[in-house]
Amino acid sequence: GTTEVVITSTSRAFAEFGTMVGVVVFSRAESVGYLAARTGLDDPASAAAVAAELGDLPLGLAQAAAVIVGQHLTYKEYLERLRDVPVAEILGRIRGGDYPYATAAALLLNVSAAEAGDASGMTHRLLRVVAVLSAEGVRRRILDGLGDGDQALVDLALQRCTEWSLLTWSVTGEAVIMHRLLARALRERDQAAGELAVALEAALDLLDLQAFDEDQAWERREEGADLAAHVEAICDQAGAVASDFGLTARMLEAQAWAVRQLHAAADLTRAIDLGERTLADRELVLGDDHPDTLLSRNNLAYAYQSAGRPAEANPPYERTLA
Repeated sequence: GTTEVVITSTSRAFAEFGTMVGVVVFSRAESVGYLAARTGLDDPASAAAVAAELGDLPLGLAQAAAVIVGQHLTYKEYLERLRDVPVAEILGRIRGGDYPYATAAALLLNVSAAEAGDASGMTHRLLRVVAVLSAEGVRRRILDGLGDGDQALVDLALQRCTEWSLLTWSVTGEAVIMHRLLARALRERDQAAGELAVALEAALDLLDLQAFDEDQAWERREEGADLAAHVEAICDQAGAVASDFGLTARMLEAQAWAVRQLHAAADLTRAIDLGERTLADRELVLGDDHPDTLLSRNNLAYAYQSAGRPAEANPPYERTLA
């Protein structure tokens, strides 16, 4: 008769039974309004910062509001804790709430279900690599390298991940995007299992396949800028694997390539910013007199010169990996 059935699921397999309606995250304005209503705090800028960190995920925002109210925190205080504490701890289950899982646990339950149905292990490899690369999206041509020539295996894993709502395709269909909160939960899962270094090595392997010489930097500047963003995302995890000297050195080499690429493509602001970080990291890890450190200092000086900025006018960049 007139009965209607609504199926809610993270799996898209039900689409064939009716009209699929995607449930997206809040808009930033909705997130800010929600937090203000739940917490009573009137600080839109700080509320927006919390929403950005949580990727406007409604369930995450609900749990954030509960913590802020329950512990009498400001948005800024909550944001500091969110960045310093494992996501599974700070986003625990809401007491008295009607959802049975914490945000991180709910996300990882979906991951486990998707991975369990893939005997090849490609889904697991794909997700852990995307989690350490740029949150802006990972182009398909980069992920193709995971298959070692078996394109069908990568295709099936991508399909599985999108069906389980773990990845979404960009508007142009050229890249897949992972929610920032899911990416963080996956990185923390790998770190707890002692597997984060494996994920970072695999991501660097993929970028190595895409790297090109400086003489192609200008004509391939869009591609180079994309690779540099992935390098920066990988190197943001350096503190978690600081004891692995081989991996740290490899990260530094990738950073140095990105600096040269950005400089040659005339993206001087990014080249200088990343160059300062690379020099500080190499001084910290390799020492002031190591040939690679001297090379980074030289590359940074060239970037300053190209931008018309004398080196002495630039304050030293301080950084710690541990």
